[in-house]
Amino acid sequence: MSIKKSSTILLVSRFVKTLIDIISVMILSRYLEIADYGIYRQIVISQQLVVSVLTLGIPNAALYYLSSKKEKEYLINLYTMLFSISFLVLLISPILTNLFYLNFKVIFFRKNELIIGLIYSLSIFSSVAENVLVALNKIKNVAVYALIPTTFWLVGLLVLYTSKYTVQNILTLMILRYLVGIILLVMFTYKEINFRFLNIKKIRDILVFGIPIGLSSMLGILNKNVDKLIVGYFVNNTDFAVFSNGAYEIPFLSLITSSLYTVLIPQMAKLNEIKDTKNIKKLWLRAGNIMITIMIPLASTFIFFSKPFILFMFSNKYLDSVEYFRIYQIMLYFRIYVYGSVFVATKNSKLYLTNALYSLVFNFVLDILLVIKFGPLGAVAATVMTTVFSIFLQLKYIKDILKIKFVEVFPWKNWILAIALTILINSVLYTIYHLISNNVYMGLLFMMMSFILSFYVLSKKVNGEILDYSVSILKKMFKNKE
Repeated sequence: MSIKKSSTILLVSRFVKTLIDIISVMILSRYLEIADYGIYRQIVISQQLVVSVLTLGIPNAALYYLSSKKEKEYLINLYTMLFSISFLVLLISPILTNLFYLNFKVIFFRKNELIIGLIYSLSIFSSVAENVLVALNKIKNVAVYALIPTTFWLVGLLVLYTSKYTVQNILTLMILRYLVGIILLVMFTYKEINFRFLNIKKIRDILVFGIPIGLSSMLGILNKNVDKLIVGYFVNNTDFAVFSNGAYEIPFLSLITSSLYTVLIPQMAKLNEIKDTKNIKKLWLRAGNIMITIMIPLASTFIFFSKPFILFMFSNKYLDSVEYFRIYQIMLYFRIYVYGSVFVATKNSKLYLTNALYSLVFNFVLDILLVIKFGPLGAVAATVMTTVFSIFLQLKYIKDILKIKFVEVFPWKNWILAIALTILINSVLYTIYHLISNNVYMGLLFMMMSFILSFYVLSKKVNGEILDYSVSILKKMFKNKE
């Protein structure tokens, strides 16, 4: 299968999976009591933290070792390691659930140790599944794996809607979702499993490769969730539910950035091998200008139209989430880059790890100080300030790596121009919307119009590559129909 076809299948399957997950969040936020929804969100956050810490970078190791000619030799060792870690997590789940009980002060963690432990354990195994299938070049199977468990989850939620929603019911459904995924993974790969290749040395190889990368990933997840952990310590379930929805990160955004920078990293790595710093800089700035046309319109649009968006996503119950969400979107202005891509491409991963550690400490201290003083709003401010601090620190490192001036490391002129133009466009359209109607769906319509107009203007003023590519695809589609 060609790279183009494989990439398309992956992108479409991830898009559909993400869409189903968004619909699931919309259902849960509407039909769970606010306090119960807060508990559900706390469990999901605890699961993300457990997986990031205890997978030990194995998902990245899977991509590396299973892409080699010795894939069959490493697959059984990978599965053995995953099974061992999953079993260990289940054994220590009473300790883990008690740790999260101490943080969130929610007795549900202590009363449901087994069911939460099973979620932790099964999600360890599931975290590596997609990478295994990609590395083994089972791209069609990746699409099936992405869609069947997610569809099962959505259908299950709709069935539960006919009875009474409880957190226990939802967690049981989550366990079944993971089991479906694991069964599919084994079905797709059982022919490659050969126990005669079981070898302690190969297990050690996977660990040695994975742990440094896993440490970076762990710091990133901790940094992303430290605000929620600290707010969860100081507030009750209801207030936490409101805060967590305000801190909601739209999943499609990471899909957009990762799609570009997954392609960009190998290109920069090749240029780095021949010490072509000049073209790395050109490629880097070009990528930034391309992403400006998407991320800046999204940031301004979400800031201005945060109220209709939050009410559409989570219902009127979470009106108080609007202010949190609006302030969080300031970070989108800075997300025109996946900043770690330069560090990976130029083999400066340790520098990136150092930056992640500094950011985590800064975020943790600032979160505690501001939450004590201002409540959940302080956590929002701390996260935004930490993000800006981290990005400027990374830009300094990138400047040193590429041996260029600080003003050359970021498309400052186009960035400022884009922010000014999108704020102008959104302020005009939001004023018209506010004068006409406060209807949520009307707000979403104006929100879409604001984004499209902002994107079009920036495509003309900053970079037109995405617009030109989109137009060329549409022309080909209409030509084929003719």
